[in-house]
Amino acid sequence: MIDGIPNLRDHIEFERCIAFVGSGPSVPIYGTWLELTRHLCHGCGISVELNGESSAETLQSAAQSAREANPGVYFQLLGDHFGKVTQTNPNYDLLMRIPFKSYVTLNFDPLLAQESQKPEHRCCGVMTYPDLDRANIGRRAVYYAHGLIREGEYPNEDSLVLCKSDFDRAYADNGWLLTFLIPTLAKEQVCFVGCRLKEPEFQRLFEICKERQEEIRRTAGGTPPTRIILLEELVLWSKDVTGQTVRNEYEERRREAEEDEFFRGLDIKVVRYPRLDENHVGLRRTLQTAASFPTMRLIAGFDAENLP
Repeated sequence: MIDGIPNLRDHIEFERCIAFVGSGPSVPIYGTWLELTRHLCHGCGISVELNGESSAETLQSAAQSAREANPGVYFQLLGDHFGKVTQTNPNYDLLMRIPFKSYVTLNFDPLLAQESQKPEHRCCGVMTYPDLDRANIGRRAVYYAHGLIREGEYPNEDSLVLCKSDFDRAYADNGWLLTFLIPTLAKEQVCFVGCRLKEPEFQRLFEICKERQEEIRRTAGGTPPTRIILLEELVLWSKDVTGQTVRNEYEERRREAEEDEFFRGLDIKVVRYPRLDENHVGLRRTLQTAASFPTMRLIAGFDAENLP
């Protein structure tokens, strides 16, 4: 570790690891899930109270109401919002420079897809929901698990996972998405970047994966593959007895311990990078360090390519 920057090579084996990319790198450009849902509701004429405490279920239901109120406007707003590329985040380039086995994202925006098409990144293609074929998982493919809105295009009613009916269909038993995600999360090393994994669908998904890994252990032996999540160190401020603003290190450690325990319950190890500024430079330096590592072939955990 250099200046608090974690060495990802200590935790994962890049060529055998899937990068699971959440909305973090895209939020500065496209906004949060909460902001998107408010935008859809307003545009479709739906009045709903949403705030930072709104749960994933509440956001899904609000998006459902917007879609049912005016489906034409709903899909047009999504296309206008995500189908325009005015800038990108250099973290996408860094993620592609790291020799991950493949990439899975829950984002709709085309930034990762566009980055993957640069010849130097040597990706085999982009797979989009519901056509998520694991046959390409070892060939540096990019999987848009919740759907992709390409630049200049508009989505249709079957191409995205956003509102409640979408989630119900996609995460149903034997649905397209679970058929892809269960073997991916059960058999592959995974590095989560820009994710929180608070949706109830993920709690159920990881429980299924745990059962699947137990079956693999009993029949084939070995140890489960590593899962890690990159999180920024918490920096919290409060007033002391004199009224001055100071770091609240006790609350920082308490909340970090709660987060660590939550992810431990999902069999995910938390790897924290330092909060250097408001622009997540700590994450960028972590990825820069990883991108500079030479390619190595290491064997550990379940051998996903040889498992059923």
